[in-house]
Parts: sequence; C-alpha cells; structure tokens
Amino acid sequence: MTSCAAVETATGTWWDVDCSEKHEFICQTQIPSKRRLKLRFQSEADLTDPHIQQQILDQLHAKMETESLTDFKLCWIETDGQIFHREPKKKT
Repeated sequence: MTSCAAVETATGTWWDVDCSEKHEFICQTQIPSKRRLKLRFQSEADLTDPHIQQQILDQLHAKMETESLTDFKLCWIETDGQIFHREPKKKT
C-alpha cells in the first residue's frame, strides 16, 4: 500500500491525499558548508613529523566529538609543500 501526504505551508498542517492527485511541490536540498580553520601551534615538537601531525589530528578529532561535533573531516592543507609555517616575529 502506498501512502501519500500533502502539507499546507501556511499552517504546517499535513493530510492524507490520493497518490494519483497532482500537487505543486518544492524540493529543498541543504548543501553542507565547508569551513576552514587556521590553527596556531606553539610546540617544541617537530611539527613536520607525520606522527606528530597525526597525533594533533587525533586529539582535535577526540575533542570535537566530546563537544558533540560529529559531521566533520580533519586534514592538513599544504602550501608551498609545507603544512606548518613559521610566522615572522613582529617588531615591537
């Protein structure tokens, strides 16, 4: 048995309709947005070491999950062949 329904958009009221009836409709798709975060690290560790980089990703992943953020993908982005760049010291 096939069941069909329609909605009155002004009131949000749903009702049963015959599936052979034709009605106007709107399709909506939510496109997930991408966000980039720029992180600053200060560490004595060798941040170019792939094992250290993986540890950082693992820790970020765990922290985000504890904050109930589950729909994400973490990765490093290389610029000029490097993931980490030293910031120039600011003149005071």
